[in-house]
Amino acid sequence: MKEIVANESVELIDFSSPVRGREGVMYPLTIWRTEEVDLDFVMDVGDRELVVAPDLTMLSGAKGGALWVIGITILVDAVFLYFTLKSMDMQPDYVMDGIALGFILISIPFCVWILRSVICKSRIEPVLFNREDGTVKHYGADRVTTLDWVNLKPFIRIVRAVGTAGGAQVQLLILAEFDSTSRRVGREVVVGRGDVVSAGSLRYGFLEAYMGKTLEALPAFRLASLHMSWMQRIASSIWMVPALGASWLGERPWSGWIALGTIINTVIALPLLAAEIAAGKISLGPRGEAALGPWKKRFAALPEDSKLRTLARHRGGMFAPARRWLFASIAIGCVFWLAVGAFWVMLITSKTA
Repeated sequence: MKEIVANESVELIDFSSPVRGREGVMYPLTIWRTEEVDLDFVMDVGDRELVVAPDLTMLSGAKGGALWVIGITILVDAVFLYFTLKSMDMQPDYVMDGIALGFILISIPFCVWILRSVICKSRIEPVLFNREDGTVKHYGADRVTTLDWVNLKPFIRIVRAVGTAGGAQVQLLILAEFDSTSRRVGREVVVGRGDVVSAGSLRYGFLEAYMGKTLEALPAFRLASLHMSWMQRIASSIWMVPALGASWLGERPWSGWIALGTIINTVIALPLLAAEIAAGKISLGPRGEAALGPWKKRFAALPEDSKLRTLARHRGGMFAPARRWLFASIAIGCVFWLAVGAFWVMLITSKTA
């Protein structure tokens, strides 16, 4: 197995040896590291079993963005309806009125489809790693897939993130059955989503250490919380600067610059943050919850002197000054965005008066 020290600069992906998997082209991950992963992906862990999520924060933020698509669509519907009614009162334009009403009728099932996706479809798909029998189980939308760890090889698939500015690239860490002779790819499972270092090299290094070595070889990790308070959800949101969230939770020192950044970031991102919190409230929980839950039961069963307990980090509560500054930032943000909305309403109505 190949490993590197943290400060060694090497190519992590072998772009010269692409293979085609079930969902497209992917590239072998050639280098992985066994060091701390500063991501929320460990859902539960014990001496025998590890449960991870391919992604937590990005999925939550994407769902919030989907709710915003619904909101914008409804806003456009309202504008079209307003102009249509106004046109009927004055001089009807049946072609334009028909196009506007057609858009409204089409947008209704579109919004319903997005809402159903947020609630039911885009759910966390946990992956269970069992050290004792050497299996990997993926809890997907329609089935539970069981794979043998010894037959799996790590690959990186590069995809475009839907809904991001410019279609930003996202790397998926894939564990796939692979025959090096025929170069055939069998079943595969996504176990990481993000950038190639944190969600690829470091993530696989952690998994390889858990499955193939002693627990003493594991690096420190963060035990994710699936039931965060709304403040903790904001702190871990993809719409917030990571350094701000870390300071709010006491993981980094507090300063005046953090307070200023809290106001600026919260005010600008408030609509997206509100949508993310709403999406988290209405979304169904992870798949396979009946079989895998209750969450953290494996960790709770560990002895007090367990090595895993010393390695696990937890999301802390909100730092007292951070709570005050966050409330103030939300109040300022509400006033700001209400003023922006009122301005556009007055502008539109004045143009059509």
